[in-house]
Amino acid sequence: MISFSEKDLDALALVAPAVANNNVAVVENIVAQARVERSKHMHDMIDAGIAKLKTRIQKYRAANRAMAQLNSMSTRELADLGVTRCGIAFAVQGEKAAHVSFANKLKTAVLGFVEKYENWRLQRASYAELVAMDTRELSDIGITKGDLYNVLNERGALANDNLTAANSNQDKKLAK
Repeated sequence: MISFSEKDLDALALVAPAVANNNVAVVENIVAQARVERSKHMHDMIDAGIAKLKTRIQKYRAANRAMAQLNSMSTRELADLGVTRCGIAFAVQGEKAAHVSFANKLKTAVLGFVEKYENWRLQRASYAELVAMDTRELSDIGITKGDLYNVLNERGALANDNLTAANSNQDKKLAK
């Protein structure tokens, strides 16, 4: 192991002076500069968003004013302009009037599902009522047990192809 005296260490320090660590100061300057740039960028993004929002609000208000003015006109005045009452929204908003929002699509889908469910419940209740009838009662209304599926699903012809009920009293009434 090599040992140095204090005199040797001082001589070495004069030949190769110790370099101070300036990297910390440089990194702090870079971080501060990045924060300033980020702040400017965020400010510009917020300004652009606010400008877009202002433009959309102005267009929305202008469209509502135009629709209110057209709705206040008589049918004759609208005809002079070449617009019908049902075409006012299309005349003001153009293709955008035909656009259906996600909420409306969802509402339509849910209502369609509810309607199908209600139809299924009614069909099930009708089937239960028809199954509970005996053969005579079914023949009174012109169907057989084999016709139940077709009757409920509104498919095909009936098995007995009776066009009139079995207990039709029309013939007796006509004879009098």
